[in-house]
Amino acid sequence: MRERDSRRKRRVFDWPEEATQLVRNYLGSAKMGQSHGRNALATLATRLVELSGNPRDACFRFLRQHGVTQKRAWRPWTKPEQQRLFDLIEVCPVEEVSKIMQRSPHSIRAMLHRLGESAQRGRDWFTVYSLAEALHVRSDEVQRCLRACSLTPGHLQPPGL
Repeated sequence: MRERDSRRKRRVFDWPEEATQLVRNYLGSAKMGQSHGRNALATLATRLVELSGNPRDACFRFLRQHGVTQKRAWRPWTKPEQQRLFDLIEVCPVEEVSKIMQRSPHSIRAMLHRLGESAQRGRDWFTVYSLAEALHVRSDEVQRCLRACSLTPGHLQPPGL
C-alpha cells in the first residue's frame, strides 16, 4: 500500500491565455505561407517559458498538443554532390566529409549505401601481403619490386625513366 502512495504524481501546469494565443498566432502565420527560421520552435518554447514560468519540456509538450510540429531538415542529393562525396570519401573519414558537405554522418553513410559504396572506398588498396597472394608470389618479392620503383603521387615509375 505504501508503494502506491509513494508514486510521483503527474505534474499539471497552468497555461495563461497569452500562451494559447501565441501558439495560435504561430500556427496562423505558418498557414499563411510565412516560413519560420530553423530554430523557430526553440524560440517559441523559450517565449512560453518566459511567459508561463513552466519548464521547457512542458512547453514543448504544450506546443505538440496544440499542433505545432516541425519538419526535419532535409534536402535532396544532387549529382554533383554525389560525385563530390565519392571524391572526398576516398581521402577523408566520414566525420570530416560530413563537416565539409554540411550533412550528418548518418546522411553520408546512407547515401554511400544507396549508391552501393562503403566508407572504405578509398582505403580498399592492396597490402603487400594481399598483392603477393593475388600474384602468387612471396611477400618479400613484392617488397623488392616496390623498392625498385619510386613512388610519385598516383604513379609507379621504374628507376631511370
